Amino acid sequence: MLLLMRVLRAMRYKTTGFSLIEVLLTFCLLILILMGTMQLLAQAARLKEKTDLLAQMTAYLVNRLEELKSLPPDSPERQGDHYEEFKDSSAKYKLGCYWRQVQEASQAWRLEIEVSSLQPQGHKVQATLWTTSLLGF
Repeated sequence: MLLLMRVLRAMRYKTTGFSLIEVLLTFCLLILILMGTMQLLAQAARLKEKTDLLAQMTAYLVNRLEELKSLPPDSPERQGDHYEEFKDSSAKYKLGCYWRQVQEASQAWRLEIEVSSLQPQGHKVQATLWTTSLLGF
């Protein structure tokens, strides 16, 4: 009988579950981890959008450069300063393209081309192509 009373007393004081402090600490740690994860996801989304924009600008620059390279140096398309505005293929960004040809020598030219974003502003991709008719390229 004495043994049974001791067992019953021990069971009565034995706690099951978690205390309020343990639950609050766990909840705070979980919130901190989730906030860090959300910041990483937001930063990754911004970075992806920026790289998508730069990829679109670079693709347009390469295509435009190839078009201009295929024209003869005295073509009106290559002479003087030129500027055009357009939307990219996804119609998400508004871009501007500026190019000009500068004669460096009697049969040598420098073709400068720049693609910049108008919406959002601040991003720019540039290239320079040197051509000469003496060497055939």
